[in-house]
Amino acid sequence: MKFIVRLFYIGLLFIIIMLSGCKKFHEEIIGTWEFHGYGQKKDNIFIWTFSEKGELIRMNESGSWVVYDTCSYEISRALLETRILIYDTKKLTGDPYGLVDGYYRVDRFKNNILAITRIETIDGRTEGAFLRLEFTRIK
Repeated sequence: MKFIVRLFYIGLLFIIIMLSGCKKFHEEIIGTWEFHGYGQKKDNIFIWTFSEKGELIRMNESGSWVVYDTCSYEISRALLETRILIYDTKKLTGDPYGLVDGYYRVDRFKNNILAITRIETIDGRTEGAFLRLEFTRIK
């Protein structure tokens, strides 16, 4: 009987830790991030801003023009990994990746570096879903 009670408390503690980690991530991701992509043109600057209310603003600045897109994001926790669902994006002029809707796994979130990998498209497909995005925090 003692074993079952201990197992229950360990499970409860594990659930509490998992839920608290998700909240902390949601609070810490809020802010402005500069995207660094493979093959990105030097004069193109891509900025992503995560807001408190689940709004994501993506901006592309190149020389004398600026384009932006307002879309949405949701954060969830699956087992031991944090995931971000990004949806309702539009293609930005100069963006080599097109639509970035999908489910992303957070690979790294430390020292003002964010690295995420798309593991599933918005419609649940894994074929052709791979997309690696890396950012550094601006503010």
